[in-house]
Amino acid sequence: VINVEIVPYPTTDVIGASEYLPFADDTFDLVISVAVLEHVRDPFAAARELQRVLRPGGRIFAAVPFLQPYHAYPDHFYNMTAGGLRNLFADIEVESLSVPLSGGPVFALTWILQAWRKALSPETAVAFDNMRVADLAVDPMLLIDKPFVRELSEDANVQLAALNLLVGRKPKTARTLP
Repeated sequence: VINVEIVPYPTTDVIGASEYLPFADDTFDLVISVAVLEHVRDPFAAARELQRVLRPGGRIFAAVPFLQPYHAYPDHFYNMTAGGLRNLFADIEVESLSVPLSGGPVFALTWILQAWRKALSPETAVAFDNMRVADLAVDPMLLIDKPFVRELSEDANVQLAALNLLVGRKPKTARTLP
């Protein structure tokens, strides 16, 4: 077992980035990537590298988040649907693509609710605790002005966002690449 990390944890054997693995082609019988691909800038490059170092007939085990809040280290770039994960490994013969019990909806729901509650004032958190599922399972526009929605900080909104919006402008002058 060789543990590749971007920082020297006590269990780290090799420091490196998933997009540029320091191993020869066809090195490993098994490659395991758990909670990594959402943190790399180019998950397609990382997936190609994982496949490159995998021996013919070797197996890959890749787990990625779908409905998880933002959890940055060093950053969090991509959550994926099952189709997105399959697309990353288009050249791999898929033996199974599933949701393990430890990755089911209850984990997404509890993580979101716990993080949400933690971001509220004590008074609003008590009111939030006393809500029923039926109180939340309504048109979100009916909740938009409630304290448990309006009181969230920008950081909490970033962590728990249903979507992110970018507005940008292309520079008028061309930038040179490094």
